[in-house]
Amino acid sequence: MARLRVYKANGGDIYELLSKKKGERQKENRIIELEKKVVKKKLRTASAETIDNIPYINDGRRTWQRQILKAIRGA
Repeated sequence: MARLRVYKANGGDIYELLSKKKGERQKENRIIELEKKVVKKKLRTASAETIDNIPYINDGRRTWQRQILKAIRGA
């Protein structure tokens, strides 16, 4: 609060300061969301290549091991 009073006493506009900070936070949030999407897409493609190469999953038998591996693949 003291910093805001000093800022205003020095001729600063508090509304402009707050809107600028809000814009910066929104920009950071957009960057973070974009990075999350990129990482998620990368993980999906990387894990799909390695998990699809497991012939045990595509065998067709219904066992608990196969169900666990399919659950991991879906995650």
